[in-house]
Amino acid sequence: MNTYSMYSPRLDSTAATRPDQASEGLNRLLAAAVVNQNFCNSLLHKPEVALEEGYFGERFNLKDHEKALVLSIEADNISDFANQIVEREHGEFEYRKVSGSSCWIPAEPAMVVMDSN
Repeated sequence: MNTYSMYSPRLDSTAATRPDQASEGLNRLLAAAVVNQNFCNSLLHKPEVALEEGYFGERFNLKDHEKALVLSIEADNISDFANQIVEREHGEFEYRKVSGSSCWIPAEPAMVVMDSN
């Protein structure tokens, strides 16, 4: 008899998250929009109402800049909405972890030097 087991790593809640990962509040907001068409329509067309009323009374724990970000997005569908969050929140930066710290900082862009010869 063959037995199979799945390894499911446990996440340390104190571990540093990369800046390019959406916050728990944004993740929950997007998940609610994916599973409920009425909430999705509210988020797309009346985001201030969606944030105020929450999803079945559950509010989203968003930081002030995340709330401002959500309110600034104009999208026709949830896919475009999510893409705009990623683009605006994280831009085109690559991040690196500061050694011995839980901080992430933007990696310095490569410097291009042109030879004048």
